[in-house]
Amino acid sequence: MGGTALQICRDEVRNTTKIPAQSRAWILVNIPFSEHLDPTGFFEPSFDLISKNGFCAVGGIIDVSKSDAKFSVINFGSEPATLYAKTALGTCESFDECSDGPRIARVTEQEPCQ
Repeated sequence: MGGTALQICRDEVRNTTKIPAQSRAWILVNIPFSEHLDPTGFFEPSFDLISKNGFCAVGGIIDVSKSDAKFSVINFGSEPATLYAKTALGTCESFDECSDGPRIARVTEQEPCQ
């Protein structure tokens, strides 16, 4: 992983948002200094969020060039969770899927069930 840019940026909640108990919501985020990243980024959530607050963001590949970047956030708690503006959700770094090398998979044949 990692692209041509050597920058890691934090990802933060854009607007204060309330997530109902035991549910998921798409949250608009800001990625300060995202202009230093490649257009495609890899978001890695902060695991402190779940241990301290009972909610977490879902990591994955995102388009950091969009001004309306969103992350999925899950509230595992039994009470509504409030995410305040500028709360750090994790970090984002450039992502470049390297396809130069061969792709190899091991396939084995199993005996039929009897």
